[in-house]
Amino acid sequence: MLEPYGGRTVLALDFSPAVQKISGNITAITRRQGDVWQVMFPIGSRIKYAGQVYLRSTWMPSEGKNLRPAYVAEGPRLAKHERRRYLAVPYLPEGEVLTWFNAMDHASPQAYLNAVLQYFARNLTYAYPGPEGRPKVKTKNYFATMLLHYRQGICSDFASMFALAMRWGGIPARVISGYQGGDYNSYGHYWQVMQTHAHAWTEVFLPEVGWVRVDPTAHI
Repeated sequence: MLEPYGGRTVLALDFSPAVQKISGNITAITRRQGDVWQVMFPIGSRIKYAGQVYLRSTWMPSEGKNLRPAYVAEGPRLAKHERRRYLAVPYLPEGEVLTWFNAMDHASPQAYLNAVLQYFARNLTYAYPGPEGRPKVKTKNYFATMLLHYRQGICSDFASMFALAMRWGGIPARVISGYQGGDYNSYGHYWQVMQTHAHAWTEVFLPEVGWVRVDPTAHI
């Protein structure tokens, strides 16, 4: 069951091969690229739908372990235009950020990924901005200020910083926004997902593996 929210995307779990309408004033639910389910027009009234889901084991990056994808959205290769898109950066590291970047382990994509996650885990704190708000910084200084000085934020901050760091390291990356968790209603037999469950994470593309979900917030 989905309450009206003005968007076109229908919430579904990973690996959902089928989602179908049960009731509500909507057209058919269709699957878009990247396993996104949508309707033709914005959802303006309550709808009810059902879906199937495939369950797979999860994977978290860790030193000394082989890569096991928790989520492979596409094939093991990126087209040239996709690789350019997911490696594009607004600026290159310089100054103290370049020093931080060079201090990471660059022995392999997995080593670099793990090194960045370890830095996040040891140095960052999950916290909403206080009364003074976020630091007022220019875009080019955002990474340095948030990662090396302010050192706190929320999931969207960590996901965007991690994606930028991955792209600097030559690893295609993208930020994904969605929902994590939910509350099961045992009387109505449905899951209730609210805005308080909103979350952002990162996906990285690894050779011979594909798109892999990495949630930097889970390490903080």
